[in-house]
Amino acid sequence: MDYYLAKPLTMSQLKEMLSRWLQEMSLVNEEDAAPLTELLDDGLLDGTVLSELQQVMCDDFQTVIYSYLQHASQLLTEMKQKAEEGDLATVIRSAHSFKSSSKNVGAMQLGEEASKLEEQLKAEEQVELQQAVQNLVISYAKVAKALQDYV
Repeated sequence: MDYYLAKPLTMSQLKEMLSRWLQEMSLVNEEDAAPLTELLDDGLLDGTVLSELQQVMCDDFQTVIYSYLQHASQLLTEMKQKAEEGDLATVIRSAHSFKSSSKNVGAMQLGEEASKLEEQLKAEEQVELQQAVQNLVISYAKVAKALQDYV
Protein backbone atom coordinates (compact mmCIF):
# COMPACT_ATOMS: atom_id res chain seq x y z
CA MET A 1 0.00 0.00 0.00
CA ASP A 2 1.26 3.51 -0.80
CA TYR A 3 1.32 6.00 2.01
CA TYR A 4 1.38 9.73 1.53
CA LEU A 5 2.65 12.34 3.95
CA ALA A 6 1.50 15.89 3.37
CA LYS A 7 3.64 18.85 4.33
CA PRO A 8 4.14 20.08 6.92
CA LEU A 9 4.79 16.83 8.68
CA THR A 10 5.98 16.03 12.16
CA MET A 11 8.86 13.78 13.17
CA SER A 12 6.41 11.38 14.81
CA GLN A 13 4.45 11.06 11.54
CA LEU A 14 7.66 10.43 9.62
CA LYS A 15 8.88 7.84 12.13
CA GLU A 16 5.54 6.03 12.07
CA MET A 17 5.54 5.97 8.27
CA LEU A 18 9.14 4.74 8.08
CA SER A 19 8.34 1.99 10.53
CA ARG A 20 5.36 0.90 8.40
CA TRP A 21 7.39 0.96 5.19
CA LEU A 22 10.23 -1.01 6.68
CA GLN A 23 7.84 -3.61 8.04
CA GLU A 24 6.08 -3.96 4.70
CA MET A 25 9.37 -4.21 2.85
CA SER A 26 10.37 -6.99 5.26
CA LEU A 27 13.55 -5.15 6.19
CA VAL A 28 12.54 -5.41 9.81
CA ASN A 29 9.97 -7.51 11.55
CA GLU A 30 7.49 -6.14 14.09
CA GLU A 31 9.77 -7.05 17.01
CA ASP A 32 12.58 -4.96 15.48
CA ALA A 33 10.38 -1.96 14.64
CA ALA A 34 10.17 -0.69 18.23
CA PRO A 35 13.95 -0.54 18.79
CA LEU A 36 14.36 1.17 15.41
CA THR A 37 11.81 3.80 16.40
CA GLU A 38 13.55 4.30 19.74
CA LEU A 39 16.89 4.88 18.01
CA LEU A 40 15.31 7.53 15.82
CA ASP A 41 13.31 9.05 18.69
CA ASP A 42 16.35 9.92 20.77
CA GLY A 43 17.86 11.94 17.90
CA LEU A 44 21.19 10.13 18.00
CA LEU A 45 20.74 8.76 14.49
CA ASP A 46 19.11 10.11 11.35
CA GLY A 47 17.01 7.28 9.98
CA THR A 48 16.93 8.75 6.49
CA VAL A 49 20.71 8.80 6.23
CA LEU A 50 20.98 5.27 7.60
CA SER A 51 18.31 3.95 5.23
CA GLU A 52 19.96 5.55 2.22
CA LEU A 53 23.36 4.24 3.25
CA GLN A 54 21.92 0.78 3.75
CA GLN A 55 20.29 0.83 0.32
CA VAL A 56 23.47 1.99 -1.38
CA MET A 57 25.86 -0.33 0.47
CA CYS A 58 23.60 -3.42 0.61
CA ASP A 59 25.67 -6.28 2.02
CA ASP A 60 28.56 -3.94 2.89
CA PHE A 61 26.44 -1.76 5.19
CA GLN A 62 27.55 -3.52 8.36
CA THR A 63 31.19 -3.27 7.27
CA VAL A 64 30.79 0.48 6.73
CA ILE A 65 29.31 0.94 10.20
CA TYR A 66 32.01 -1.11 11.90
CA SER A 67 34.71 0.73 9.94
CA TYR A 68 33.24 4.03 11.11
CA LEU A 69 33.20 2.84 14.71
CA GLN A 70 36.85 1.80 14.54
CA HIS A 71 38.01 4.95 12.74
CA ALA A 72 36.00 7.30 14.98
CA SER A 73 37.43 5.63 18.07
CA GLN A 74 40.95 6.15 16.73
CA LEU A 75 40.22 9.81 15.96
CA LEU A 76 38.92 10.38 19.48
CA THR A 77 42.01 8.76 20.98
CA GLU A 78 44.17 11.02 18.84
CA MET A 79 42.13 14.10 19.80
CA LYS A 80 42.44 13.29 23.51
CA GLN A 81 46.20 12.83 23.24
CA LYS A 82 46.76 15.94 21.12
CA ALA A 83 44.47 18.04 23.34
CA GLU A 84 46.63 17.08 26.34
CA GLU A 85 49.73 18.04 24.34
CA GLY A 86 48.16 21.32 23.18
CA ASP A 87 48.47 20.38 19.49
CA LEU A 88 45.50 22.39 18.22
CA ALA A 89 46.21 21.86 14.52
CA THR A 90 45.91 18.08 14.86
CA VAL A 91 42.80 18.37 17.02
CA ILE A 92 41.20 20.58 14.36
CA ARG A 93 42.02 18.09 11.58
CA SER A 94 40.77 15.16 13.63
CA ALA A 95 37.57 16.99 14.61
CA HIS A 96 36.94 17.79 10.94
CA SER A 97 37.35 14.15 9.91
CA PHE A 98 35.27 12.97 12.88
CA LYS A 99 32.52 15.44 11.97
CA SER A 100 32.32 14.30 8.37
CA SER A 101 32.42 10.58 9.02
CA SER A 102 29.83 10.87 11.82
CA LYS A 103 27.38 12.69 9.58
CA ASN A 104 27.95 10.11 6.83
CA VAL A 105 26.55 7.38 9.09
CA GLY A 106 23.61 9.45 10.32
CA ALA A 107 25.09 10.70 13.60
CA MET A 108 24.13 14.28 12.80
CA GLN A 109 24.14 15.67 16.36
CA LEU A 110 27.55 14.16 17.03
CA GLY A 111 28.81 15.62 13.77
CA GLU A 112 27.49 19.04 14.77
CA GLU A 113 29.19 18.79 18.15
CA ALA A 114 32.51 18.04 16.41
CA SER A 115 31.87 20.85 13.92
CA LYS A 116 31.31 23.32 16.75
CA LEU A 117 34.62 22.35 18.36
CA GLU A 118 36.41 22.60 15.02
CA GLU A 119 34.99 26.07 14.32
CA GLN A 120 35.73 27.33 17.84
CA LEU A 121 39.33 26.22 17.56
CA LYS A 122 39.72 27.72 14.09
CA ALA A 123 38.31 31.01 15.37
CA GLU A 124 40.74 30.82 18.31
CA GLU A 125 37.84 31.06 20.76
CA GLN A 126 38.40 30.23 24.41
CA VAL A 127 37.64 26.51 24.72
CA GLU A 128 38.17 24.08 27.56
CA LEU A 129 39.73 21.68 25.08
CA GLN A 130 40.10 18.55 27.17
CA GLN A 131 36.51 18.87 28.44
CA ALA A 132 35.20 19.46 24.91
CA VAL A 133 36.97 16.33 23.66
CA GLN A 134 35.67 14.37 26.66
CA ASN A 135 32.13 15.51 25.77
CA LEU A 136 32.68 14.14 22.25
CA VAL A 137 33.82 10.83 23.75
CA ILE A 138 30.65 10.62 25.85
CA SER A 139 28.40 11.47 22.90
CA TYR A 140 30.26 9.02 20.67
CA ALA A 141 29.72 6.20 23.17
CA LYS A 142 25.95 6.73 22.92
CA VAL A 143 26.08 6.84 19.12
CA ALA A 144 28.30 3.75 18.96
CA LYS A 145 25.80 1.81 21.09
CA ALA A 146 22.90 2.98 18.92
CA LEU A 147 24.71 2.01 15.71
CA GLN A 148 25.62 -1.40 17.09
CA ASP A 149 21.98 -1.92 18.05
CA TYR A 150 20.92 -0.80 14.57
CA VAL A 151 23.10 -3.28 12.73
